[in-house]
Amino acid sequence: MLRRLCLHPLPCLAGRIGRRKSHAPLETYNGHPVPSGGRPAHTYSKPIRALAVLAGSVYAGFGDGVRCLESDGRWAATRGGPQEYVERMRTINDKLFVFTKKALHHFDDARWTQIGTGHHVDIVAFAEKLVVTTSRSLFEFREGALHPLPGGEVSPGPIQPLGNYSETLYCLGYDRLFTFDGRDFDHKNVALQGRRSGFIPAWGNAPGFWM
Repeated sequence: MLRRLCLHPLPCLAGRIGRRKSHAPLETYNGHPVPSGGRPAHTYSKPIRALAVLAGSVYAGFGDGVRCLESDGRWAATRGGPQEYVERMRTINDKLFVFTKKALHHFDDARWTQIGTGHHVDIVAFAEKLVVTTSRSLFEFREGALHPLPGGEVSPGPIQPLGNYSETLYCLGYDRLFTFDGRDFDHKNVALQGRRSGFIPAWGNAPGFWM
C-alpha cells in the first residue's frame, strides 16, 4: 500500500508533462523575440509619462517632450511639438492635446499650436463644448483659443481630472469630488474624502459611494 501511494502520482505527473503542447518559437526582430506579426518599439532613455493615438499614429509624452512611434519602432521627435516635461495627453475631435508644466498645446495632424500658458490640468467634451481646466477654473476651447467658461471661474477646491457623465461635469480634486452643471459649480454638495484615506490621484481611487 505504501509503495502504491508513493509511486502512483508519478505516472500521472509524467503523463501531464508528456502531454504538454509544444509552442512554436517566437519570431525575432533585430534579435528581440516577439509574437507572430509583432514588432517591438525601441526603448528610449526616458520613461513614458503619457500616451495618445491620433490618425493611427502613437504619440508618447516624455520628460523632454512628445515623440511619435515610427514604423521601424523608433521614437522620433515631433517637429514643432513641445520640448518639455509632459504630464497628460488627450485625443478629442481629431486633435491631440498635450499638457506640460508650462503650457497647453494641440496638434491637428498638420501643425502644432500653443493655446495657453501656465499649468492646465485636463480637457473633456461637455455640452457640445471642449472644456479645459486649470487647478481652479474652467475654460472653453473654441476658435483656437481659451475663453473663461461662465460660472466656472472659481471652483470649490483644486481640480485634477475631469469626467463627463449624464450631462454633468465631475471634477475630482485632491480630497474631494464636486460637479458643474454647465452654469455653476455645486458648492453645497461636495463629497469629501476622509483624512485617513489621503490623496486621490485618479478616478479608480475614488471611493465607490461617490459614483
